[in-house]
Amino acid sequence: MTAIDTIKQNYPILAIADRLGIAYHQKQGKVTASCPFCDADDTHFYLYQDTDQYHCFKCSSHGDQLDLYSKSRGIDAKTLIKELGDGKALMTPLPSRTLHKQPEIKPKSEITEKDHSQLYYEVLAHLELTPTGSEYLESRGINKLISRKYGIVSIDKPDEIGKQLKAKFSKADLLASGLFDTGKEGREYFSFFYPAIIFPHWNCTVSRIESMSTRNLIEGKTKAFKLHNVRTHNAYGMGVLERSDLYVFEGYINALSFEILTGSDSWIVLSGSGFDQAKYQNLQNQFPQSKIILALDPDQAGENAINKLSACTYIDWQAFALQNGFETMPKTSIGKAYDMDDYLINLKTKRGI
Repeated sequence: MTAIDTIKQNYPILAIADRLGIAYHQKQGKVTASCPFCDADDTHFYLYQDTDQYHCFKCSSHGDQLDLYSKSRGIDAKTLIKELGDGKALMTPLPSRTLHKQPEIKPKSEITEKDHSQLYYEVLAHLELTPTGSEYLESRGINKLISRKYGIVSIDKPDEIGKQLKAKFSKADLLASGLFDTGKEGREYFSFFYPAIIFPHWNCTVSRIESMSTRNLIEGKTKAFKLHNVRTHNAYGMGVLERSDLYVFEGYINALSFEILTGSDSWIVLSGSGFDQAKYQNLQNQFPQSKIILALDPDQAGENAINKLSACTYIDWQAFALQNGFETMPKTSIGKAYDMDDYLINLKTKRGI
């Protein structure tokens, strides 16, 4: 074991934060602090105890505990070893504040599922929101601030990204994670093979990325892709553990639109297609103290889904229309009832933004 390996073993990320004098706090299983690199407040900078990683959703600074130490101190690896120990004299970590992380309750089917969150995190951490992706999101009313908050990125040249992933990660991990799939001729290909927006699916404690999904940017092609051959997890807004009312959406963009319109980050984006009694019951079991409010689109598909449920709370779209200045529920030029993003686009248009 090298000196660096020993230091990593002896110094978890919270011990490093203590050593640097970074004041952090825990709430609902999240460990946050002010970013030491851009001074963003503690709604942007996260310390992940599971992986000893950090990430700032404002300046995109990221890395492990030793990156945090060396970047904060402005030192190289040799100096870091000198300051933290050579791995021989130092056998116990510096004392750190004790944080009791809330255990995450998983369904039995999820316990044996291999965790690829670190791979997803590394992939997204090395991408950015390109001008093409930013232009598309802004056309839908989604601003850069909320895109940074949730680590949303985009890909303009998927072939290049696919080659980079194959050069960095093993074939087995790429296939098992769903980032790659095997074609008819036995050749591996990148699952997100169209230029696309990539949405991370953070878990409800914002401690790891459990899945990813896309909004493809090629007109007339398949609207969206998900990871291949693996289960897609729900995506969660950062406030789902802090509020009693949880709003459930079918799509990521509608959930972001809801947060921009209302200021509430208490939302869930459903995984998979369709909605039934089992999914509704799973949400109730996961959040037994919360009120689950379905914000499915006000169209025939949404109505069909609601009709399958024995009982549920459904968003009052008529009241929402009145709150946004409409006497009746508005429709688009093609006769479709407004979804959440349509309301946001209308608001942005009115304000000339």
